[in-house]
Amino acid sequence: MPSAQGPNIMRFVTTIALGILAAQVTPALTQQPTIDRADVERIIETLAADNMEGRRAFTPAVARAAEFIKAEFEAAGLQPLIGLDGYLQTFEVDRPGKLANVAGMIPGKRDTEFVVFSAHYDHIGYQPNRAVAGDSIGNGANDNASGTTAVISLAKYF
Repeated sequence: MPSAQGPNIMRFVTTIALGILAAQVTPALTQQPTIDRADVERIIETLAADNMEGRRAFTPAVARAAEFIKAEFEAAGLQPLIGLDGYLQTFEVDRPGKLANVAGMIPGKRDTEFVVFSAHYDHIGYQPNRAVAGDSIGNGANDNASGTTAVISLAKYF
């Protein structure tokens, strides 16, 4: 014959197990997203690095910057904009070379809502007439690279 304490012990064990589970899951649910300083520094240093050659439009360097931003958007979990095959929207103008917008999105709560992330990432390239201590690369760290870094960081945050 089952003991009357059997159901009480099961209830007690179940309560303890649920308490342990809640203690493990709750921090993950309540943990606020953060913006990582080292990641921000990595992004801006990459975009403003000399090998990006100032990210001048119509150059291979600006295409490298676009690919870097695309990879960051993918890593952040953004989706390509509706109607586009990917994050890069390339187009040609009456000049040799191509340009690209880089954009990603987070869907909203309704089908008609979304948040778009994109930034002005190109810059002025080489400026031989404005060289400082022999350096003629317009890196754009405090200009377009910092704004693009902020957009990528916010995408990761959200």
